[in-house]
Amino acid sequence: MKFKPNGDRVVVDYGTADQVTKSGIYIPEVMTQRPFTGKVMAIGKGKLQKDGTFTSLPIEIGDTVIYSMGAHGDIVIDDKKYLILRFSDIIGKVN
Repeated sequence: MKFKPNGDRVVVDYGTADQVTKSGIYIPEVMTQRPFTGKVMAIGKGKLQKDGTFTSLPIEIGDTVIYSMGAHGDIVIDDKKYLILRFSDIIGKVN
């Protein structure tokens, strides 16, 4: 990825919600919610401390994370939509 987020920000590829239910019913795009899980694509330097150093974040590129609803901004990189989150908006990592 050509983008490097600042500080404790994380770029997440959230994919898309299913457009068809298991029983075959089509769900229009306006009715689907974005999933609250995604794959980490880029990570900033970490959390800035008072002494000017950075504390690295305990996630890695490629990790699958669960994040809070409404705690993100959309960005477009190379014609693909991603989310940019603060690390504190990430609830946890899926093992």
